[in-house]
Amino acid sequence: MNSILILHGWGSCAKNWSRVKELLERQGYKVFIPDLPGFGENPAPEKPWFIDDYVNWVKDFCEKHNLSQIFLLGHSFGGGLAVKFVDTF
Repeated sequence: MNSILILHGWGSCAKNWSRVKELLERQGYKVFIPDLPGFGENPAPEKPWFIDDYVNWVKDFCEKHNLSQIFLLGHSFGGGLAVKFVDTF
């Protein structure tokens, strides 16, 4: 089964992508939409984060969920994270 990781934008959260997740899952994809730290249900970091901190968090999320081959979709800030994330490989 193909997996999709969606990274939401600044000021957004996973809940805002629930309809997209539903539609993609109907097409047979396994969809992951984590709340980035400080957004939605995920508490804010104790100190301000730089983009590399968020990228490392995404790496850890992927490792935790065994996501080694994924389709990656990022919106706004999530798009910037996606670009930086794939650039680290």
